Amino acid sequence: MTHIVWDWNGTLVNDHDVVVDSVNAVMRAFGRDPITADDYRTHYQRPVRHIYEHFLGSTVDDEVWRRINTEFHAHYQSGLGNIPLTAGAEEALTHCANRGHTQSLLSMFRSDLLMKEVDRFGIADWFHRIDGNNGAGDAPKAESLAQHLANLNIRPRDAALIGDTEDDAFAAQHVGARVVLLSGTQHHERLTATGAPVVDTIAEAIAALLD
Repeated sequence: MTHIVWDWNGTLVNDHDVVVDSVNAVMRAFGRDPITADDYRTHYQRPVRHIYEHFLGSTVDDEVWRRINTEFHAHYQSGLGNIPLTAGAEEALTHCANRGHTQSLLSMFRSDLLMKEVDRFGIADWFHRIDGNNGAGDAPKAESLAQHLANLNIRPRDAALIGDTEDDAFAAQHVGARVVLLSGTQHHERLTATGAPVVDTIAEAIAALLD
């Protein structure tokens, strides 16, 4: 059996529009022109600070980064109630459980907000473990994934990550787990360049892993 590690933002929840709106709240605060959804897909990367260096056209020092975080999260949190689960998410969680696969959730989203959102959707019981981010929120995911699997006592070769970014691919490759990526947060060609399978729906992700 495979242990499935789910990503949250952009994978189990479809928050792309709220993310772009929140980035634009930052852009307004700094007197810059708004970005488009395609701009975000094109320039998304971790550390996220580098995105803002591109959009703002200047170096983002720690003071500016704190201001960016304040502006972004104030707007993002105001939109949380409008963020839906990704189409097919509940069906996928049910399908995996019915086939005997264990599941967990690993996100770089703030832990307290992550738990509130998981509870809002009523899906916490599907996961053997839920780990969010308790730090600055801008580190790559690789070490978090390694610790997540260690805490579960799951060997990486028995695990698969379902995510939506290059960072998810690099994290899985770092620990030696399988990975499937959903297109949307980043352009399909950027995701394909990681060498990971890339699909357009959660149903296709589950099929790629399990069927």
